[in-house]
Amino acid sequence: MQATLLGRVLSGYGDLRGSFRGELARISEASLLLYAMLGCALVFAARLPALIATVPPGVDLADFAGAQFVGHVFFGPLMLYALAALARAAARMAGGAGGWQSGRLALFWALLLAIPPMLVSQTIVTTLELGGEIARAVLLLPWLAYLWFWAVGLSEFEQLRRTPLVFVALLAVPLAFAGLLRIAASAG
Repeated sequence: MQATLLGRVLSGYGDLRGSFRGELARISEASLLLYAMLGCALVFAARLPALIATVPPGVDLADFAGAQFVGHVFFGPLMLYALAALARAAARMAGGAGGWQSGRLALFWALLLAIPPMLVSQTIVTTLELGGEIARAVLLLPWLAYLWFWAVGLSEFEQLRRTPLVFVALLAVPLAFAGLLRIAASAG
């Protein structure tokens, strides 16, 4: 089962660091692009029920879904590549010893590892018709797992010894951004 991509993703839960090392041994730039696009397409699929609920009045559902798909599958990977470059530059300043390709792999492989929990959490929210804070909490858990997987990958490739510290640093960025958005919204 381990030879297929799905098999490698599922076996990654048993040996997270080993799965990153195994992917590094077989990775190419084409594979990285595939991982980024596939991950973004699967995030789109996981989010589709929530996206459908946000279709503005008077907007055709097919047009809305098509625009969301393009945004996820074509522009999502571009953002991932930029994010991987920023993370690699930050890791380098912190004494990291990895490379640019391994930095991209850490981010993209972490996304593929986080897809099954994302699909499960969205299925739970949709099936049980959860809403409010409970739904937000259930949907947030896979993103925290994604950050943890990414922290493990960065620690492995950059030879950083403290994975929890890398996780906290990665978590601080979206929290700071959310705080800035909240301040801007309250000021405006």
